[in-house]
Amino acid sequence: MKIRSILICLLYLAVILVTAPYSKAVSDHDGTIGSGMIQGSGSENHALPSDDQEPGVYIIRLADPPLAMYEGDIPGLSATRAPSIGEKRLNVRSPASRAYRKHLSDKQDQVTASLRQRIDPLLIPIYRYETAFNGMALWLTPAQAAEVADIPEVVSVQRDKLRQLTTDTTPALVNAETVWDGTGTGGLPGTQGEGVIVGIIDSGVWPEHPSFADDGTYPRPPMKWGGKCTPPADGTKGYTCSNKLIGIQFFLDAYIAYAKTYNGLFRSGRDDNGHGSYTASIAAGNKDV
Repeated sequence: MKIRSILICLLYLAVILVTAPYSKAVSDHDGTIGSGMIQGSGSENHALPSDDQEPGVYIIRLADPPLAMYEGDIPGLSATRAPSIGEKRLNVRSPASRAYRKHLSDKQDQVTASLRQRIDPLLIPIYRYETAFNGMALWLTPAQAAEVADIPEVVSVQRDKLRQLTTDTTPALVNAETVWDGTGTGGLPGTQGEGVIVGIIDSGVWPEHPSFADDGTYPRPPMKWGGKCTPPADGTKGYTCSNKLIGIQFFLDAYIAYAKTYNGLFRSGRDDNGHGSYTASIAAGNKDV
C-alpha cells in the first residue's frame, strides 16, 4: 500500500502534516450550565458555569458566519460558501475569500479593542479563527468570560478542556478494514487511501520513522496544497518534510497558557509520547513497516 500523505500535531502525510496540540477546543456542551458553555448576548442564559472557577482558555464564537459558511448577506461582499456559488470545494484564495477574511479580521480587531477597554488593556488572543469557525481563543477568568458574553457580537463563550489521548481501537470501531478490502463499500472498489492527503491532530509525529519515509515513488504535493513544515521553536533537532510527510504544524500556546510552562520534551511537531506517530502510521503509514 502506498498512501500519499499524514497530518499530525498537524500532521499531513501523503497520506502526512503534523500539529501538536495537547489542548484543543472540544465542545463539551450538554445543555447544562456546568458544561462550560456561556451563551452570548443574544441568548437567554448568561450564568457562569458551576465548575472551572479558575482562569483558563475560552473559545469565543462571533456572530458573522465563518468563511466556509458565508452566503453573501453583507452588501459588497460576495458569497464564499462553495455550494452557494456552484463550487464543490471552498477556495480560500479567491478574491471573495480574501475580502471576506479581511472583514472577519477587522471585526475581530474591533471586538478585541472593546474587550481591552472593558476587561484587560493587555488582552491578546491566543488564536484567531476564520475559516470553519469565526472567533478567538482568550485567556480569561470565569467572571471575564461572562462579561465577554455580554458583548453583542459574541454568540457563545466555551471553556477549553484538556483531553487525554486514549483510543487505539478506531480502525475496528469504524470498520475501516471493510473499506480497505472492498467488502463494505457497496460494490465500489476498495481503497487504502492512495492519492489522499490525510490530516491528523494528535501528539505529534516522529518524522524519521520508516512508516513516514519517502522512498522516491510518491508524487509532489498538488499545487493546491497550502500546508506548512514548521520548524521546532525550542532549538531541538529539526526535521524535514517530503513527498510522504508533506507538512508539520504545532499549536501549543493554549496548553502552555494552562500549564504556565511547557513540561513536554519538544516544543515542535515532534512526538513526545508515541501516540501521534502510532495513529498516523495506522491512518497513512507505509505498508508492512
